[in-house]
Amino acid sequence: MNHTVRAMIMGGLGNQLFIYAAARALAVRTGGRLLLDVSRFRLDETYRRVFLLDRFPIEAYILRPGPVGRAGLLLERVIRKNALLTRWADILVDPGSSSPSGLLEQLVNSPPRRSVTLDGYWQSDFYFRDAEDVVRRELTPPTPSCPVALRERAAIDAARHPVAVAIRFYREVPGTVVDPAAVIAPFRRALVEHHARHPEATYFVFTEEPGYFREPSCLGVPFTAVTPRPANEDAPTDLHLLTRCRTFFLGYSSFHWWGAWLSAAPGKAVYYLHQAGRPCHNYIPAGWEVLEWHVNAG
Repeated sequence: MNHTVRAMIMGGLGNQLFIYAAARALAVRTGGRLLLDVSRFRLDETYRRVFLLDRFPIEAYILRPGPVGRAGLLLERVIRKNALLTRWADILVDPGSSSPSGLLEQLVNSPPRRSVTLDGYWQSDFYFRDAEDVVRRELTPPTPSCPVALRERAAIDAARHPVAVAIRFYREVPGTVVDPAAVIAPFRRALVEHHARHPEATYFVFTEEPGYFREPSCLGVPFTAVTPRPANEDAPTDLHLLTRCRTFFLGYSSFHWWGAWLSAAPGKAVYYLHQAGRPCHNYIPAGWEVLEWHVNAG
């Protein structure tokens, strides 16, 4: 094994999982050694995300920040913005919407068997379907030790049909103006229809804004709000609780995506409420159902 796959880890836990999964699958595909570069967290002064993958049974070498400091990180940013420099530095950048397919198909169809760096979020299971067993094994969240979380896990496990209602408002994003009613309304409509078909369902709300759910009738169905854990370090606990559910209603959130994907519940069903301008085609795994977002849903 002479080559390496270096992954630039960044963002919240959901994006860290996407990056890891894509890089780990590429390392499996090519026989390379996986390196996780966590230096980007030094530049995160807005969200103050922290590296969390070391909470999972991953198989990779973690590159801790060295003396290169901010100057080296800023130089790397310049390289990423220049196509010629990225090719010279063997940096493979997630194309996102800049390519016709939205995917860097080379990563799977003709993977590079040389040392490369992966830069981007890689938000598609296309990049790791052929290594799904490895990804599931290494990214299964640890069982929490917190008594409150264990009680909530027991409640979810005791439910005949536990349903995760995962709603993110993105209020932490600078410049974002949130209309809570407009965000909740599409979920309310979907849940009322679901409950009519599945009256045995028990609904658990996962959200970073519990204040929007003080009114018991706001979702049109009885629900229990899972205890909010705002600290970045607590994200694996919420992820574990999410994976205990059987049915999922979620909007665009890489974190909630992983809660649904990692669930191994028999008869699992996932409903993605797709909002205009958000990812859909490559973002949604086979078998998940897309519900279009209607802001005027009552």
